[in-house]
Amino acid sequence: MNAVRDRYVYAINDEFGVPCYIGVGKGNRLRKHVQKAQQGKPIKANPVKNQYFIDCIKRGYIPVAYKVAENLSIDEAYEYEKILIAWYGRRDLGTGNLLNVREGGGGGKNPGKETRAKMSAKAIERMKSPEARIVAGNSMRGKKHTPEWSAEVSIKIKKWW
Repeated sequence: MNAVRDRYVYAINDEFGVPCYIGVGKGNRLRKHVQKAQQGKPIKANPVKNQYFIDCIKRGYIPVAYKVAENLSIDEAYEYEKILIAWYGRRDLGTGNLLNVREGGGGGKNPGKETRAKMSAKAIERMKSPEARIVAGNSMRGKKHTPEWSAEVSIKIKKWW
């Protein structure tokens, strides 16, 4: 179980005070959905949710985001998110009001071992071509990292070895 307790579970209410989205975040994550809708930025992952928030804003209502639980490990936060999504139900399944398109628990963001192996194999295959190696080699040529970034990477590499 992850010992870092920097996550929270949040809800975003609709115009009637009913949760319409449940998520897990840290930092300022809970405000990002509404901010993107206010900026009119398209969202590929859940365009229905984004359009709903845009429509709310056009009607003069800014959806309210709030923390439901704080100081959670990522595992605890994902489990709580799954429970809340199951409790309130999803619109796409016809079981409730939530605009979530996944059951929660970090779906889609942390691929399993099998998916990672496939992604790795594809990346290795891509790098077999001389053209790809040249492009990759030139990607940082002439660019400099900040001393802070270099020090941070150095520390991380030393932890691995």
